[in-house]
Amino acid sequence: SLSLTGKGHATDLAVMLGLSGADPEYIPVESIDVIISAINKNQQLYLANHYYIDFNPKENIKFNWYPGFSVSQKQRSIHSLHKEFKEKFGNLKVLEVSTASEEEFGKECSAFNLQLTLRNGNKYSVESLFQSSKVFKNYGRVNQDLDAKAIKRQVRSIEVNDKLIEFDFLGVKFPLLPRTYFYNWLYVNALFQNTELSNFILQYDAFTDINFNPNKSINCQAEACSIFLYLAKNSLLNDSIRSPKKFLELVYRKKDKESISELGEIESETETDI
Repeated sequence: SLSLTGKGHATDLAVMLGLSGADPEYIPVESIDVIISAINKNQQLYLANHYYIDFNPKENIKFNWYPGFSVSQKQRSIHSLHKEFKEKFGNLKVLEVSTASEEEFGKECSAFNLQLTLRNGNKYSVESLFQSSKVFKNYGRVNQDLDAKAIKRQVRSIEVNDKLIEFDFLGVKFPLLPRTYFYNWLYVNALFQNTELSNFILQYDAFTDINFNPNKSINCQAEACSIFLYLAKNSLLNDSIRSPKKFLELVYRKKDKESISELGEIESETETDI
């Protein structure tokens, strides 16, 4: 998804930080400018924190970005990226997963459209469940009776003077770190439940998300789809969706007791099998 979002979304900086071995979950904010300035000044990049390589950001980072919020402009960027992808990776298939996708299933994979059905029969979008599971230090849990966009507006107003402390989904508490943990687990569960969508996703090799902006967002639909694909192809889906602990270990390679001490086994919300 990064290569699609363009310099206007600081994608070039994110690419350089990633190549330098910086962990997006834990890199200190004050270190970002230091690393980027050193790369620009020295025309070198400390690859994976292991050894230096020659690197000129103006020459080595190439992508076409078409600014604008219209769907047509977004789709021009999508076409540009997917064209480059096919030239480099041959027959591998790439799918845009956002409301700007030209594939109907790609649109349905937007977190605002992807639905998860709970045991009581109620259906909610991934975005609604994610936002309504937020718990703040003073305010507590946000209003769960609003739609996704209304909940996001409420969360923004709360965040001004309050601090997010955890996520609470059906009584199961999720920690804030890793920062994409709860969102990705929730998204993968919803995708697993939607058999037609999940089977469609399994036909692809890579994913992009035009709407992802690393300056403003942490969670990315393209990343969540990639995680789903990885788990499915390695026969790890069943274990990982039923157990948040297992998902944490498989996806994030973490067994930190502080991160998972409050997580218990929870029964999957899934009603159908892939």
